[in-house]
Amino acid sequence: MPTGRTHHPVHAAASRSRIRRSSPHRSLGRRAGAIGLCIVAAIALLPGSSVADPTPAKPTIEEVQAQVDALYEEGEVATETANDAKVRADEVRGNLDTLRSNLERLQADFEDATADAGAFAAA
Repeated sequence: MPTGRTHHPVHAAASRSRIRRSSPHRSLGRRAGAIGLCIVAAIALLPGSSVADPTPAKPTIEEVQAQVDALYEEGEVATETANDAKVRADEVRGNLDTLRSNLERLQADFEDATADAGAFAAA
């Protein structure tokens, strides 16, 4: 008696039950599934409202003019701020010059007072 699995009576019956012939209903189900999958893929690839337009819309003349006006206004504000800062810096420089002059005068007075105190202490 051969020792292969297909020669055993139980295995032979099991292998016969595994052999199935393609039925028309099964083939129809596979085709319907494949067609459905193709339809879903085609719909997914169609451009719709959810896809962004790759080219942005060109602005109108009014929109461009509004942007230019806004930029001019920003420029004016920046120029005024810079001018105000320059005026304030000039004021601070003037105050600094005055303070330096006062410091030099006070240092000279201090040196004179120190010299006088030294002379008075020595006498």
